[in-house]
Amino acid sequence: ALPPELVAAKYSKKDISYTPLQGVAVDGVGHVFVCDRLNNRIAVLSEDAKPVRDIPVQNPDDVAWDAEGKRLYVTTRFGNQAKPGDVQLLRFDDWAKNDKPAQQLKLCVNDIVLNPRERTYLRFAGSGAKRRLWVGYKDIPVRIYRTQGRELELVKDFYQSGQKLRYLAFRQLVADPLTDTVY
Repeated sequence: ALPPELVAAKYSKKDISYTPLQGVAVDGVGHVFVCDRLNNRIAVLSEDAKPVRDIPVQNPDDVAWDAEGKRLYVTTRFGNQAKPGDVQLLRFDDWAKNDKPAQQLKLCVNDIVLNPRERTYLRFAGSGAKRRLWVGYKDIPVRIYRTQGRELELVKDFYQSGQKLRYLAFRQLVADPLTDTVY
């Protein structure tokens, strides 16, 4: 059961591609990270759904925990045809302490939302020096980053692959934890 403050709220038709609870991640000891768009935060819960802390984030869309540290990655997304916004990638170096991101990257302008289920996706694959963060959204469509010291370094941008790939819809980005294959 979710805490009462995470119960769904009514959204207007123009906000149909957003839900009050968006992305979810779990760390290796059972902490659950929930993108709570209603309250503009990442709610951190214990495995028995008790609040641990809140990380203030405007318009959180997806969240990924880095199993090789206390880093937390969050995408934010807002905007629609009537009011353009943007999609950003945030990095928190220590989710247990930090309230502000150590790094913030603007990924794209978000001004056309054609499909009510559009959202961003964050997935990790690999380990050690080969660990990569995959970011997916219909307008980018996929970018791969590695941690280079304290910064994120862009390794591959599928939009710049020579084909200028973009999608009208982007439904899923999945990483197989056994093979480190991303689909």
